[in-house]
Amino acid sequence: MIHYRLKVGAGLLALCGLLAIATGAHAAYGLYNVREAPFNAAGNGVTDDTQAFQNALNQSASDGGGIVTVPTGKYLISTHLTIPTNVTLRGMWRTPPRAAAVDSASTLYAVENAWNPSGTPFITMNASSAIVGLQILYPNQTNTNPPISYPWTIRGNGSNIGMADMLLINPYMGVDFGTNACDLHTIDGVYMQALYRGFYVDKCSQGGVVENTHLWLFWNLDPYSPVCEFMRNYCIGYQIGKTHAEMITNAFAIFLWVASEYTNFGSGVPSALLTSTFMDGGSYSFYVNHSDYSRGINMYNIGMMGSTVVGGGNDGHIKMHQLACNSNNNSALGPLTSSYVWTYGNSCTSVSGGCTFDRWDRTNNGSPAINADGHSLIACGNEFSHTTSGKVKVRLNSNLRNACIVGNRMWGGVNIQNYTTAGADLPIGFNNGG
Repeated sequence: MIHYRLKVGAGLLALCGLLAIATGAHAAYGLYNVREAPFNAAGNGVTDDTQAFQNALNQSASDGGGIVTVPTGKYLISTHLTIPTNVTLRGMWRTPPRAAAVDSASTLYAVENAWNPSGTPFITMNASSAIVGLQILYPNQTNTNPPISYPWTIRGNGSNIGMADMLLINPYMGVDFGTNACDLHTIDGVYMQALYRGFYVDKCSQGGVVENTHLWLFWNLDPYSPVCEFMRNYCIGYQIGKTHAEMITNAFAIFLWVASEYTNFGSGVPSALLTSTFMDGGSYSFYVNHSDYSRGINMYNIGMMGSTVVGGGNDGHIKMHQLACNSNNNSALGPLTSSYVWTYGNSCTSVSGGCTFDRWDRTNNGSPAINADGHSLIACGNEFSHTTSGKVKVRLNSNLRNACIVGNRMWGGVNIQNYTTAGADLPIGFNNGG
């Protein structure tokens, strides 16, 4: 028997034409169809298909690995599933839309462990396994504050795990690649409306890739609803712990308490490179508690509508370049009423290279765009917009030891407040008042 092992991405698409020839347990080309004998999943949303799925997954592993295909349908999974090493669970989707009818794809219904968030995850993935092209729905979830708590939807356990083209419609907690080490993971095209936690990455000595991810209102589209109020007060979209140069690209989050958090969860500090991400309406776009001293957190071409806090426990270098900071117009959804960038503690923060700041301090409480109380700050070559005439652009507080505030365009006047103490090294100059 010949077995083909596929990686997430182009390799999966290349063998689409082979799906039609799967013929059950000992399928040609290592393909196994959950709807065919001897597995016989019903796919009607009522019959319990748990054992049919697990039998197909186990058979694929026993034969040396392969792809378990899931035709379009609604599959009730009454407990949970485990994807063995070298096995892919694959549905019919390729491009998750912004909002989707449940009937339009291969959809798994998750129902186990309501009100037990520490219970067994819905799906556990092992090393070199993959999951592709599926919707996952919690049909018993409620539009309440708080909603029903469930365990993680997908948990990784091992290296080289892949996810692609997935829509998690209403998970309480989405993707957990942090409870267990998941080195060299790949997450591509995974969308969700996470109610409490979205993506969690930790314990990785070798970094992974997170790209084309979207945290949006896929289940409840009303931002004023009870469940969305819960999200704005408690949900964290991206939680990044110990990583080695995690690559995060084309990431989006909206209406969350903290869109993206970087901290030490007990296993070590993160280092990450972010490009082309947009952290939309919410209290905090980025919350950096800790980072690797030498690699730090590097942000390029970032849009944000909330505050970025570089916390007091951070010793690493935080570099923010080409930020577009523009707060929410809608007061009911939390416009920016304070600063875009706050720094504390031992942080070394650079906010330079074409960053733009607009419409901060919406309640006129005197907050600056950049509020610096960390060890050091570089703010060079930025623009503070013409709509902020008379507002404080930069405030230098007593803990700041050195700063370079040079070459900024500050429409409405150069307004830099300096509350540093004697001995601080502060080259400030060549700022244009507009």
